[in-house]
Amino acid sequence: MKDRLIALNKHSGLKIARQLLQLLLIMVCFLFSVRVIGSAFGQLGEEMIHAIIDATSNPFVSLFIGIILTAMIQSSSTSTSMTVAFVASGVIGLEQAVPLIMGANIGTTITSLIVALGFINRKRTFRKAIAVGTLHSLYNVFLVLILFPLEMQFGLLSSMAQNISQKVLSFPVPSIGNIFIFKGSFFSKLSEMISSIGNGYFLLLVGITLLVLSLKMITKISRNALIGSSGREWFDGMFQRSEKSFGWGIFFTMALQSSSVTTSILVPLVATEKIQVKNAFPFIIGANLGTTITALLAAFFGIQQAMPIAIVHLLFNVTGVLLFMPLGGIRQLLVNFSGIAGRFAMKYRLSVFVYIFVIFFALPFALIYFNHSKEEVSSSKMISKPSIFKVEKTTKPPQIIS
Repeated sequence: MKDRLIALNKHSGLKIARQLLQLLLIMVCFLFSVRVIGSAFGQLGEEMIHAIIDATSNPFVSLFIGIILTAMIQSSSTSTSMTVAFVASGVIGLEQAVPLIMGANIGTTITSLIVALGFINRKRTFRKAIAVGTLHSLYNVFLVLILFPLEMQFGLLSSMAQNISQKVLSFPVPSIGNIFIFKGSFFSKLSEMISSIGNGYFLLLVGITLLVLSLKMITKISRNALIGSSGREWFDGMFQRSEKSFGWGIFFTMALQSSSVTTSILVPLVATEKIQVKNAFPFIIGANLGTTITALLAAFFGIQQAMPIAIVHLLFNVTGVLLFMPLGGIRQLLVNFSGIAGRFAMKYRLSVFVYIFVIFFALPFALIYFNHSKEEVSSSKMISKPSIFKVEKTTKPPQIIS
């Protein structure tokens, strides 16, 4: 019996060590992918660079691009990492990237609503499932309604992030990015090797593919470890208190690298009445905060140009914590509103499909299209008018991340 226990402990230890090694290697792949995406922009033509700059020059369009992109790939971690690469390579500025980050936080809530649709044939469970999915959306929309105008008017998040990042980077602490395999020169040699095979578009495709695959693998390994057969026991006391639920939301999302996965876990739990919507709300707040680890990892592991946008993402979600965690009354207000949405969806089930289509796709695409059309009309009018001045559009060339 004793030998059997020793063998089981040894097997368990080897399994944990293997999972940690897998996570380490996949994390290397993730960091490398961000660098590859940044390097790719150094090889793309000026037309492509101008197209990205033009698309993100309007903050409203930039916001809705973040929503569409994240809703399509159903991963805010992926879209946030791509934004980090854009900023780090110098393709777009920090102010242009802030709305993209905000849009990503809204776009990621589509996953919870899609999971809730799985209960559409059962009225009572569907009502509760939609309530928690709507709550996730309302929370992020509410934060954007507060912070987006403040950012546009005063540059609140971007200026704070610049100041904080300067102080963080001024500390004489050795960067983890200078240790062993995380060295910039190692990544540079690999980037050069891949870039010699094809052009900038090929390099961009390789980078995005590696990024998506690495984040998917991190989620898969962590999910098996945390919410497998042994991990399910953890859910019993997870939602007893607001502070505990909040803490677990942070932990699970940091481990899984996906707020979409962790918040989707809540949908069946609430739908089957294992937990109440109000008890799930602090978990959602924690999950939003936990998802900021992706951009922070990219910044701390050597890509220092990404530090300001990583801190913007952190500040956005910290604001949500400060607004909602101390004030149970405000939390209850959103819970009540989500309950109304759940009852409406139970009565008019088609409304959920309409909501998803309009908010995540139709409205963003319409705004982007009309803004593009408006810019084309304005440009044609300017060209038709004679002028003694010749105005040329110049763009700062992107920096290759090394």
